[in-house]
Amino acid sequence: MTRKNQIWGQLSDLAATAYKLSMKELNGEPQRDSKFSIDIEGIHFDFSRHLINQNILDTLVDLARASNIKEKALDMLEGKLVNKTESRSATHMTMRSDISGQNQKEKQQMFQFSEAIRNGELKSSSHQRFTDVINIGIGGSELGPKMVSEALKQYASGPKLHFLSNPDGEKIFSLLNSLQAKTTLVILSSKSFTTTETMTIAKIVSDWLAKELQINDVESSTHFFAITADKEKAISRGIPEKQILTLEESIGGRYSIWSSVGFPVCTSIGTKRFEEFIAGGKMMDDHFLQSEYQDNIPVLLALIGIWYNNFLGSQSYAVVPYLERLSPLIDFIQQLEMESNGKSISLDDLPVVTTTAPIVWGRAGTGSQHSFFQLLHQGKKLVPVDLIGVKNDALSHTELHKLLLASLAGQAEALANGQHDENVHLSNPGNKPSSILLLDELTPFNLGKLVALYENKTFSQAAIWNINPFDQWGVELGKRITKELFSGIKPKNRSGQLLIKKMGLEDF
Repeated sequence: MTRKNQIWGQLSDLAATAYKLSMKELNGEPQRDSKFSIDIEGIHFDFSRHLINQNILDTLVDLARASNIKEKALDMLEGKLVNKTESRSATHMTMRSDISGQNQKEKQQMFQFSEAIRNGELKSSSHQRFTDVINIGIGGSELGPKMVSEALKQYASGPKLHFLSNPDGEKIFSLLNSLQAKTTLVILSSKSFTTTETMTIAKIVSDWLAKELQINDVESSTHFFAITADKEKAISRGIPEKQILTLEESIGGRYSIWSSVGFPVCTSIGTKRFEEFIAGGKMMDDHFLQSEYQDNIPVLLALIGIWYNNFLGSQSYAVVPYLERLSPLIDFIQQLEMESNGKSISLDDLPVVTTTAPIVWGRAGTGSQHSFFQLLHQGKKLVPVDLIGVKNDALSHTELHKLLLASLAGQAEALANGQHDENVHLSNPGNKPSSILLLDELTPFNLGKLVALYENKTFSQAAIWNINPFDQWGVELGKRITKELFSGIKPKNRSGQLLIKKMGLEDF
């Protein structure tokens, strides 16, 4: 039996008696708060409200050591083929490390384009400054840029950003009807430059621009930019080579916000702020790679998730940020973890015998308390919660922000400690787990740390489960079948044939 298997067995034994633990008693222990919290520049991590005592924590840390998490992370940073099913490296961490010449070249080109758009040097076909930017992309080409731009709206000083990802005509035409074509720039973001949804929306938007501007080859004008790993496809579409930003195949979509996929964010907040965002990610990487496991925020967050997911039977966890503009962070983390680690085959090509990625869900702010927190407090399901707060918010009002922070603290205390009441309906059992991540401010630097924290957490869990967090073959299957149906190829199975008939797809 390997050391890792031995530790797994020890954790199983500890889990059998974990229900006897009392968070109220644990948090009454001297030094619990100092031993179960970590502070690094700009971020406070409190993991004291968990069904974890010192013995369990030490054993979980042993699991991290036996899984060689940091050694595997260094393999990734050094460009080794960690994405084994696609024979690729995974270079998103390299994007933050300033050690790749090609990455730096692409970044500088992105920065030049961004500043030219922002200062009016790059003008529209009518010789006007661009006032609006439409980013057309789906998955990582939307979720990352949308999340960062919304979170950092305090720093927005460039054209207004809009995002189109879902081929929903109402959403698309409502947006187009609100814009002036003569001052609208389009960023077509697709790693493969073949994604059906993205290319279909691009055709609609291109036709709109061509009609409004009376330009036949509108995609060859200054109104169109492309971000892709396949430059030739973009060129063949008519987009000028000088208006194409590239990214490497080794950068997965859900990890790509640090690359040229961040171009729309740069046009909004400027290159200086975007560099601060990258620097924050680099600082979290340094913390991840250099800190001991017991003092390592991404690793500890990963281990806590492993504890509930694999040993205490929890199937999901909630992300609840107490700041409305962090709401898109929930969707970002959902894709990051579920697309990365929703796997059932190990790196040894064998079936995984444990459960892997949890279901990630949530809602921002106090609204969540009036929708699903009742289940968290008194329901029978065990659902850990990541409570994310911001200590100081320049965009808010003192009284309002005080209420947000008090709400976060109140929910953490109520979940952990519950209450006893002679009326059984009013009793709350407590012992409901939560982690607290508190940012000093929502700056580009701190947001970069937060995003890289969840990336490194996801990688750490993949290392423990021995799975590949960089492929997405399930997604690719769905995309292939969609493309076939969209092009008129009928399903081979009877149920599929009946479905497209019921939908009327045979008549298109």
